[in-house]
Amino acid sequence: MKTSFEKKLNYISNFIIKLIITLNFLILSYVIYKDKIFYNDNEAFVNYYDAYYKIIIISIIFWLIILYFGKSLKPLIIISSFSLIIGLYCVEIFLFSNIFQENKNKKRINYDTRVTSEILEEYKDYDPVSQLPPSHYLKYKHKNKNTIFPVGGISNKLTVFCNESGKWSIYRSDRHGFNNPDYVWDYESIDIIFSGDSFAHGACVDPDNDIGENLRKLGKNTINLAYSGNGPLIQHASIIEFTKKYKPKIVLWFFYEGNDLSDLATSYSYEENIFKKYLSKNFSQNLANRQSEVDEVLKTFFKNEYMERIIYFDKKQKKLEEKGITNADDLWDYKKSLKLYKIREFFKLAKFSYPQSDYDRFQKILKIHKEYLDSNKIDLYFVYLPRFSYTIKYTDAFEKNKIIKLVQDLNINIIDIDKLVFKKHKDPLSLFPYRKKNHYNEEGYKLISEEISYYLDSPR
Repeated sequence: MKTSFEKKLNYISNFIIKLIITLNFLILSYVIYKDKIFYNDNEAFVNYYDAYYKIIIISIIFWLIILYFGKSLKPLIIISSFSLIIGLYCVEIFLFSNIFQENKNKKRINYDTRVTSEILEEYKDYDPVSQLPPSHYLKYKHKNKNTIFPVGGISNKLTVFCNESGKWSIYRSDRHGFNNPDYVWDYESIDIIFSGDSFAHGACVDPDNDIGENLRKLGKNTINLAYSGNGPLIQHASIIEFTKKYKPKIVLWFFYEGNDLSDLATSYSYEENIFKKYLSKNFSQNLANRQSEVDEVLKTFFKNEYMERIIYFDKKQKKLEEKGITNADDLWDYKKSLKLYKIREFFKLAKFSYPQSDYDRFQKILKIHKEYLDSNKIDLYFVYLPRFSYTIKYTDAFEKNKIIKLVQDLNINIIDIDKLVFKKHKDPLSLFPYRKKNHYNEEGYKLISEEISYYLDSPR
């Protein structure tokens, strides 16, 4: 016969378990809302919440079993479970705070904390602009059927890029709005044209130290068509547009593992999307001969819409500066902590999986891209770029092998920068400004360029 203490303990245990089950159902409702309503039209989140469903349902079943069959084990299981959870979060907070303090305590001598709008104001006599990602123009204007869609920026403009090392990256765009010295378009013979996103674009270093210029220093006549935010669809379009007029020997396709597939999913979510037309043969906007029109639409876009975005993010950055923080990545990310991100990252479990549809589309684009280049007798090389990770020397969390296999199946040459540079480097974090989540620094870009040049010159 149960004592009054045992009855009271059983009552409290049942109450806590029922509370846990109720909380699980509330979380499940929230996940269903995010999955089926909030992100229902965004293909970047297809199957994203599958793991959440599994974890929550398993948790509900586990606690229901304990509630009805746990008997005297209920208090022990509750105490053990809570102790484990508290312990895990203590470790998570320690890992996050340790990294945060490491970043916060780094001495940033002569670090320029001015924001984009302030730099634009300083150079106002030169009529500057900020970088203008084509992907952002697409986001705002994808329903405009009668307008031209750029793959680069405004031509011959002082362009304010970004600052991650403490010094602002500023360059004058060439005659087609890209980050090159203008003379590259007058080459009698072009060795390389390449496309990509911000990493290939040259963020956030002086134009003398980006990949394009480094390759030119190594004797390669190179034209850079990369631009921040350009995912696979726009990359494909940029090569189509400019190789029709300018015939290179080699095209480099820079693939950044951090967001290229999600950029592809986002661009596919726009039903009215001119860049999908590039998957058909012979489609072109003839952009190489319409730069004045490109400049006109982008200047209007910058003045009437994009400048508002800059001011919004500048205000957020200023608030961080008031706290002595120069980068949002220095902030404690409670969402990641709730998911025990740092622990999962430490044990190489922080793995993101894209839906198969993203891989299928990407392979389709690459296949069409290669067929186009083959028909023009241009060699294609796929350059794989790794994202930042505190375990970058060992990590492989973005299904790299799946991407590599996909490219190999298309018989495309692969230059694996993750393997050739970052896995071999004794201190790969030193290739990122302040050893944190940024683009590569000058040394990183230099090593990448050297490996590309060496690979292209090596007999196979």
